[in-house]
Amino acid sequence: MSVSRRVIHHGLYFAVLGPLIGVLFLVLYIFFAKEPLVLLVIIQVLPLFLLLSITTGAIPALLTGVMVACLPEKIGSQKNYRCLAGGIGGVVITEIYCAVIVHIKGMASSELFENILSGDSL
Repeated sequence: MSVSRRVIHHGLYFAVLGPLIGVLFLVLYIFFAKEPLVLLVIIQVLPLFLLLSITTGAIPALLTGVMVACLPEKIGSQKNYRCLAGGIGGVVITEIYCAVIVHIKGMASSELFENILSGDSL
């Protein structure tokens, strides 16, 4: 597979599946927590929660997929090193992206996300 095709495939897979898997793990974590009422609140705002997770998580996931696709063949052929490089790269990319988003306080989506986390009415 050519590098450009690999970049497109990895980037799209990461961008589509990454935020959805994150939401799934969060809902499972909340489900097995000791406060099941929080799960009912999240289920009520689940469509909005999914939208926010995709809009905030798709860009770092896309960049992580592109980074994993561009790994050299030496690293790319060994699954252990590929997973390690992808994990470290994903954390670094996400931290940089979140630092940029946190400093943009005037965005409507960040204010809406803060209202959801604080429990204020929408």
